Amino acid sequence: FTKSEARSWWASHVKDFVTNGVDGIWIDLNEPRVSETTMPDSIIHRGDPEYGGKQDHSHYHNVYGMLMARSTYEGMKLANDKKRPFILTRAGFVGSQRYAATWTGANRSNWEHLRKAEGFLYEDAGDGYEYLNGEYLLTTYVAKLQSSVVTIEVSKTEGSWERPKRRLNVILLICTGSVLDAWGIDGEIVQIKFPTLGGAA
Repeated sequence: FTKSEARSWWASHVKDFVTNGVDGIWIDLNEPRVSETTMPDSIIHRGDPEYGGKQDHSHYHNVYGMLMARSTYEGMKLANDKKRPFILTRAGFVGSQRYAATWTGANRSNWEHLRKAEGFLYEDAGDGYEYLNGEYLLTTYVAKLQSSVVTIEVSKTEGSWERPKRRLNVILLICTGSVLDAWGIDGEIVQIKFPTLGGAA
């Protein structure tokens, strides 16, 4: 993806996918990942002059995923320039948000990871560009563990859309094959209480 010819080739195939009914594309392992790690720094990329030309992978590592996301975006636009592309990318760089949303990658279901990145839910019309005028709803949820109670609540919202009246089901995986869940109203506080030892509620 460091060469324009490669990006054009990829975009042409993405165009075919979209023309044949694909609505969105989820890009994974585009750091890029090779085996159990990233590409070795010794690999040489013959990149375009605007990105630095012939360089080893340490030069291109951070921008590689963004270039893949960009060529995916361009391919979707070739198929239908009236429809906003829906793309998820695992890797990115400064400017990636112009082409794709970033997903969290290989995060784990433990409290260390949960304490990090708040959770976000973004909603809009999906296909158009009305979000540029504020027609969307972005909700930030936080989860906190205090004693034996997990509290999930909204910490902030953005956008002009009103929150729909809907039920919210929160499911917490506590070990293999064992879950706790609770129902509530989206926008209100939802709590899940861990059972006490011995199984008593």
